[in-house]
Amino acid sequence: RQKADRIEKFLAENKPKIGSSGKEIQSNVTDNESAKLTTSHGVIQGYNANAIVDEKHQIIVHAEVFGQSGDSANMGPMLEGAKKKLEAIGWKEPLKDKEVSADTGYYSVKNLEACKEKGVDAYVPDPQFRKRDIRFADAGRHRRSVDKHHERYKSKKRWFSVEDFKLDDHSGKLICPAGKSLYVKNRNFITPNGYKAIAYQAPKSACCDCRLRSKCLRNPNTVSRQVHVIYGKRPGSITDEMKQKIDTERGRRIYSKRLGIVEPVFGNIRACKGMDRFTLRGKIKVNIQWMLYCLVHNIEKIMNFGKTYAVSTA
Repeated sequence: RQKADRIEKFLAENKPKIGSSGKEIQSNVTDNESAKLTTSHGVIQGYNANAIVDEKHQIIVHAEVFGQSGDSANMGPMLEGAKKKLEAIGWKEPLKDKEVSADTGYYSVKNLEACKEKGVDAYVPDPQFRKRDIRFADAGRHRRSVDKHHERYKSKKRWFSVEDFKLDDHSGKLICPAGKSLYVKNRNFITPNGYKAIAYQAPKSACCDCRLRSKCLRNPNTVSRQVHVIYGKRPGSITDEMKQKIDTERGRRIYSKRLGIVEPVFGNIRACKGMDRFTLRGKIKVNIQWMLYCLVHNIEKIMNFGKTYAVSTA
């Protein structure tokens, strides 16, 4: 009865907890700012600790904890935190054109948009990037070697071509020049020229009285417009742009450095220093504890590299 009363009191004093998807998720009576995390020890209740580390000396530039299991919305706050700290020591536009790499957990439209907004040169691979080999970039599902530039596929500019349509990464729909949404009709469509593509279809109501119908539909009797988009070539897609960037030789070379830059930092804090768990509750307290852990790591780095590093960054 006491436990039930405690839960009833909690529900009366707290609002529903909303997740990253905008829907209500399970609350926690003990620490409602924490989250369920899947770890090597199973599912635990805790906080997701993040850190931005510089490549040269592995100094932690910004550290923050989040009460959510995934990193799909963490890039913006992390970049903003690093920006403020670097500006505080006199750097102007500290993130502009700087190379930033993150693991696949950060691959999301929201994070990629945050990178673009901050002006950083980001390298964030999608979960399937290891299955793609750059040596076979011209193979089957991407393009035919006899037509590398898709010249046969491009339509004449008398009518709207696929380049005139833009992808909405959030909804996954294609937006036509008139602002109407096209839905996915077939994800495994094979064009007459042998390309593997995604077939998009406009609703009949969208094309019926459209003012741009004459520039969009070649045949006046066609009910609605279909668009075939070659895989990896969705116009205006920030996610496809990142995939193409990662698949380049330079992109893979830069991203491969991430493992040796940031992972040893977490290894030093958790394994070498023994600071492998939080002992407080509430995001504010846990965030302070995480920053103190990172401070211990940074002090060791300053001791190792001496005043030279401190002077060079001031």
